[in-house]
Amino acid sequence: AAQAENMEKVRAGMKQIARDPAPITVRVRAWIVNSSVTLPEGVIDGKPTAADLGAMESIGAAALDRSTAGMVGQSIDFMDLALAAHLRDYQTMLAQQASGIDPQVGVLALGKQVRWIARPAEQGKLRVEVRTAVTVGPQKFEQIPWGEEKKWNIERSLSDLAQADMAGELGLGEGISTICPAGSEDSLLVMTVERIK
Repeated sequence: AAQAENMEKVRAGMKQIARDPAPITVRVRAWIVNSSVTLPEGVIDGKPTAADLGAMESIGAAALDRSTAGMVGQSIDFMDLALAAHLRDYQTMLAQQASGIDPQVGVLALGKQVRWIARPAEQGKLRVEVRTAVTVGPQKFEQIPWGEEKKWNIERSLSDLAQADMAGELGLGEGISTICPAGSEDSLLVMTVERIK
């Protein structure tokens, strides 16, 4: 009797798995564009068409292009990060009538990080929520003279961080977009999310 009951639970579980939605695939892309460039109307409105996305290929410099798959309700993260060590500061040390300078080294994370999750919506659509952070600008450091005699240097990153949160209801082949500053007054970061599957 117990075995039959357990087998029934297994059958019910298998039926539920068969009814659950198939994996969802989304493509997250980002471009850096000059602020004087005329962007496609659908990108500005937040609902880019396939033609709008095709136009972005020739308008901007690609900063991110990644497709990932997940199930409904499953949080998906992907990242492409590099850690950069740099001289943050110097600290003067005084001990036993002797002085010295100790460098303080910092670590900076550079790269891209994306998190997305999809939830059921009406009429066969999915509500997709995306949080993105992308390092923009040169991934180099400038030397800043430090100290009374300016013989020490502190390193300051020349890069900046662009972050965006997007959410929208997507059917197959549909997309959403957002535009945010890209670290300088003359640059913008255009980000898009498309539902592929």
